[in-house]
Amino acid sequence: GETGSKGADSRLSVQELRQLWDRHDLQRTGEVTQEGAVALIDDVRRWYGLPEPLPDDVVNEIFRRLDGASSGTWTWYDFRQLRGPEPFDSLRELLPAELRSHVGDGRIRETWGEWFSTTFGLAESASVPYDSTEVVEVVLNPMRAQGLLPDPESAGSFAPVLELRIVRGDPRLLQPAARDADVLADAHVARAQLTATGTTEEPTWSRTLKAETVRSRGLFVHIIVCTSHLTALDPWADLILPLDEALELQKVRKASFHELTAIDGRQLGSGGALVARWGGEMPRWRQVCHVLRGQGLPSQALVVEAQLLGSDMSCVLARASSEAAEGPNPAFRSSLELEWVDEASMRVQLCIYTSVLGFKREKIAELRAALTQGQVEGIVPLQRLGLRMLGAASASAPGCLLVAFGEVRFSWLAVRPSMATGVAPKQDAWSFYPFVRVELIKGDPRKASNRLPAVVVGQTQTETIPNCVGDPFWKEPVLLEVLPETPLFVRFVVCSERFASEPDELAETTLSFEEAMHMSKNPHERKLELTPRINLRHGSPPCLFVSFSEQGGA
Repeated sequence: GETGSKGADSRLSVQELRQLWDRHDLQRTGEVTQEGAVALIDDVRRWYGLPEPLPDDVVNEIFRRLDGASSGTWTWYDFRQLRGPEPFDSLRELLPAELRSHVGDGRIRETWGEWFSTTFGLAESASVPYDSTEVVEVVLNPMRAQGLLPDPESAGSFAPVLELRIVRGDPRLLQPAARDADVLADAHVARAQLTATGTTEEPTWSRTLKAETVRSRGLFVHIIVCTSHLTALDPWADLILPLDEALELQKVRKASFHELTAIDGRQLGSGGALVARWGGEMPRWRQVCHVLRGQGLPSQALVVEAQLLGSDMSCVLARASSEAAEGPNPAFRSSLELEWVDEASMRVQLCIYTSVLGFKREKIAELRAALTQGQVEGIVPLQRLGLRMLGAASASAPGCLLVAFGEVRFSWLAVRPSMATGVAPKQDAWSFYPFVRVELIKGDPRKASNRLPAVVVGQTQTETIPNCVGDPFWKEPVLLEVLPETPLFVRFVVCSERFASEPDELAETTLSFEEAMHMSKNPHERKLELTPRINLRHGSPPCLFVSFSEQGGA
């Protein structure tokens, strides 16, 4: 951006005086009544940033002394005396000594002393004198603007320009047209510009604006949002605050929301505001959302999209999508990274969409309530989050997502089924190709029901023994990845391959995960009795010999 500075001359220019005058001389007669003159004096006071009106006796004396013809009105000539060869020097001379001595009065000294020192040059009560050499820097980190309504006739993305200006005098006292980018050129003390990132939702910025000036009275920070038309900037909305207030905001170092005001009839949507942080560097917020799996969802291809929302929930600031996985219990196993400038009150929403050929389609579910930043940072380890079903899926029982943020720690359990006895293929099978499928299950499969479903959260299998005759032996161990869920169970299913069809499940047994971990402390082979799934034609019960060992984790 462009920065610059101007000398510390605090006098109102003739042009600035005329702009204030025209606010009240609506008929352009060259005169204003006493009521209009009082309002003019108050405009001058506001121009210099004083928060409250002057005492009535001071206002009346100013009017009387400048009403040279005692006509009960002010002329443009009378009003121009407010400029003087020095800041309000002529007006100071017009005031009687007893009125000027009121500066020593405690009430006026506390409330109006700064205005007197600025307006009448009485430096004895000034906290920031005119000849100040203190150089201050306004640092603005604009994040986004909400509630702007782009011109429907404009083509392409909506990328407005944000202009930061330090100006002398309050721009709110000017005619609407005078808040354009060029009319107040001679009032600029410093300025800088930044073009927004193109977006179809809300304009965003990712760089810092800086403007520097010599600190003095009557300075305001004027932030203008402009639309760009080829080489011209069209002011759309603005924000105005005293320089001292902006400098105080820089000490807070957190995001703030500032209501925008439409310029010259422009349209703003509901809640039009600038989200920005004053001072320092542009802060960043980053989190990794680990979406492990879903449960109780429709039986079709699904994807999860993590959305980082602005505090007003209307703008998606960042998003990331998982790989597609098949319902009803899809294993997404995806890590979704969300990053944005830290607004301190953002939220995270997780949405589930149907997927066709890798493309998102219909939104069928979302979290019952979006997560706050504080909640996100507290979801360690895994948590099961309830979903609100939408659209065609709204009649279904609500599902859930298993998620964690930040770091997810898991461990490995090594399982070695070595031999099975008392098992045989089905009677109609032509051959025997046995293997063992090892499943990690959330919920006890022996007690599963619609109310308490058992969900396979991980599985693996041994090598297949071709054309086996007799009891099968397996040589290689298998590894199960274990996430910190409870309750978990390990199920062993002895199967035989069937060509061109699903394997035959011959026999099974189930252990709690705690039992398996206890066995891993002493990695001797254990004999587990199997429950037949078919008529095995053997007199002795089938058994499986298994050993366990824990392999650490990350």
